[in-house]
Amino acid sequence: MQKTNLPIEALFPRLMRTAAYKTGNDQDAADLVSEAVLAALRAEAKGTVIENAEAYLMQVMENIFHARLRQKYGTVVMSIDDESLYMLASDEKSAEETLISREEAEELRREIAFLAKKYREAIVRFYFKGESVESIADALSLPQGTVKSRLDTGRKTLRKGLTMKNFDTPSYEPKTMNIGICGSAGWDSSPFCYQNDLLMQNLLICAYKKPLTAVELAKTLGVATCYVESALDKLVQAELMQVSDGGKYSTRFIMYFPEDAETRFEAQKAFVNTHRSKVDGILKKAFEALLREPYLANEPDTVKRSALSFFGLEALLCVIWETEKQIYQEKPIMSNAKRPYNGSWHAMGHIHPENKDTERQAYYISGKYRRKSTIGGKQYTLSDYSSQLGPTHETYQFNPNIRLETLLYDIAQKNEENLGTVDLDVIPNLIEIDILEKTEDGLRLAIPFFKEEDEKAFRALLGQTKTRILEVIGHDLEAHLRSNKIDPPAHVWDYLEYMRYFPARDAMEMLFLSNDEIYPLSMRGKDGKFRAPAMILCEK
Repeated sequence: MQKTNLPIEALFPRLMRTAAYKTGNDQDAADLVSEAVLAALRAEAKGTVIENAEAYLMQVMENIFHARLRQKYGTVVMSIDDESLYMLASDEKSAEETLISREEAEELRREIAFLAKKYREAIVRFYFKGESVESIADALSLPQGTVKSRLDTGRKTLRKGLTMKNFDTPSYEPKTMNIGICGSAGWDSSPFCYQNDLLMQNLLICAYKKPLTAVELAKTLGVATCYVESALDKLVQAELMQVSDGGKYSTRFIMYFPEDAETRFEAQKAFVNTHRSKVDGILKKAFEALLREPYLANEPDTVKRSALSFFGLEALLCVIWETEKQIYQEKPIMSNAKRPYNGSWHAMGHIHPENKDTERQAYYISGKYRRKSTIGGKQYTLSDYSSQLGPTHETYQFNPNIRLETLLYDIAQKNEENLGTVDLDVIPNLIEIDILEKTEDGLRLAIPFFKEEDEKAFRALLGQTKTRILEVIGHDLEAHLRSNKIDPPAHVWDYLEYMRYFPARDAMEMLFLSNDEIYPLSMRGKDGKFRAPAMILCEK
């Protein structure tokens, strides 16, 4: 027998215990130990210096064992060790033939999916495809040392992942949000097109308060990193996210969380209750004057209610805008940012509360929405606010088959020949929310249709009303806005200054207006609900 300095007899009992644990029987264990010892002796004979005999023999035995498994099952066999990664991919269920349980195998597969691309690629090529370090280095144009480093980091990350609880609440309770903008969307409907993807919504939400790597986001959401990386790339290209040199992603636009909005809602209620009597008096007189105007005096009540709704919301919003401009005089309030696909917008995100039936939700109002069309050489502008008074622009904003301003013009002008091309499903919806009404003579508008001189008179009265309200609440409103503004995280920068004040006043207009007593006529719709859509169509 070859002379050796290896303490084989002393190590034999420990080697046998380990081998028996792996193989499940003494005969196979003895064969495994014998083959490992012979391999060690051959290495020693060739001049290999074996300083730690136990570690060396254990590793050789491990390699031989897994080589047998690969040969037996003809597939990748895995387990995690200092320098090896194996996973038994067999349908056999006996203890002798199973290295790790099916559950552990699935867990390991999942952890590989959560690796960052550069580590995942190295692991898959080396262990699953059987590529050598040299061939991987050539394929990826990397030094061999870098490939070895990535394999080592990948193995360590896998070991760490298998011993930790990785998934956070968003993985099983995803949040939802909608995106609003100041400006105009791109021709691909960006950024609105990204709010329909639940993964993208939650990536934006999770990366808002703190920048995170793709792997951290994947772990948080419980989604494989390769899918997260693809979604992150799209969000960065869309200019909704940014990525640092260190590979951390963060949302770049301002977001409003339910907890922020609810606390500020209470402050808004307190402000409105303090100033209601003064504002109500001014609005009531303005409403009475508006109904005496010749362009409204002889209109149906449905048209009058819609005019009052729009007038009230616009007057109160003008008061707020004027006050905000006093706060940030030097900063722009409209978007001129050039975006992909010819868009020009600044975005803001509204995270939906778990309970959507909160008191605040009933008073929420969207921003003003306008659409324009040129018909017969004249320009027609449809303007509206969506609120408790009427869900206006949700009805048509994202409907590619309808130009509502054109449809309403044709109905007002009795251009019945043009209505034949309209999606008939749209008409009942517009009747239901009081934009149209059916009469014995056919369809007619339930909203105001102003000629140019009518709109000028309407705007003049609106300006006077705004000035009177500012005189009585302007100073206190400025103090309220300053004390309730949002302070975004330091990495969030892509927003207009007024957006910081939005949650401080987003329900204020409806809180003031949701008072039947100030209106000269009932604001109840056909179904009895407090409703009259805030919408007007104007001709220039």
